Amino acid sequence: MDLVQPSAYFTHPANWSVNPMFYRGYICSVKRAVVGLEQRSCFNSKVRRRLEYTAITGSQQESYYLKKYMKANRHLIWGVPIWMHEMVLTAIASTDALEVDSTTHRELEVDQEVVLFTNYSTYEVGTIQTIGSTTITLDSAVSSSWDIGTKVYPILRSEIESFDGWLAKAPDIFIINISFSESFRGSY
Repeated sequence: MDLVQPSAYFTHPANWSVNPMFYRGYICSVKRAVVGLEQRSCFNSKVRRRLEYTAITGSQQESYYLKKYMKANRHLIWGVPIWMHEMVLTAIASTDALEVDSTTHRELEVDQEVVLFTNYSTYEVGTIQTIGSTTITLDSAVSSSWDIGTKVYPILRSEIESFDGWLAKAPDIFIINISFSESFRGSY
């Protein structure tokens, strides 16, 4: 069974004045023994990750479009950058090799997606083929050239858990509280 790849991406960056949260958890149960110690059993062999943060929109038009888009596509698998694990390009990226500052402790896996990110409307997604200490090799070349200093983020393949709190910060700017939960939905 292959995992379903994201068909939509939520690339509005996190508002760092409100702490974004990145959780890891297992679904476990405790068995009580008649004699002896308790035993724990995990129902998931892999940790389930969850990302919660607040995003700010830049205009009323953007806010309405985003709200409509998210409601219409709530059922999809979403690709969400894990903002906490930012990497920076240290060389111009124009092929399938990305030279970054460091890949350690960045939630990277083979066959996972990464995003080269400038802003919420200018980004490119690629799938990881191999990972080195400062190099990420993609399965295909990037479609355009990316400059030194471009941000690179791992993508969390997820489902929308909740999006609420469409609060008006100003007449044209809205704050969105959003929560994504890692998806293990597969295709046969």
